[in-house]
Amino acid sequence: MVQNYYFSPTTTGFYPVALKDAYVTAGSFPPDAALIDDNVFSTYSKNPPSGMKRGATDGVPAWIPAT
Repeated sequence: MVQNYYFSPTTTGFYPVALKDAYVTAGSFPPDAALIDDNVFSTYSKNPPSGMKRGATDGVPAWIPAT
């Protein structure tokens, strides 16, 4: 399993592992960020299906209804 990204459920954003130190230094690395599999990143970093947006379910990325 390759893990090159963190995901934050709070920001619903992805953070490259290679840039973690820069985010920490800037004070912008979310405390809830957790490593995710690159396959998950690949799925949820693309455009969402119609009527959906990226959110989080149980701490991991998920497509949720856009409101």
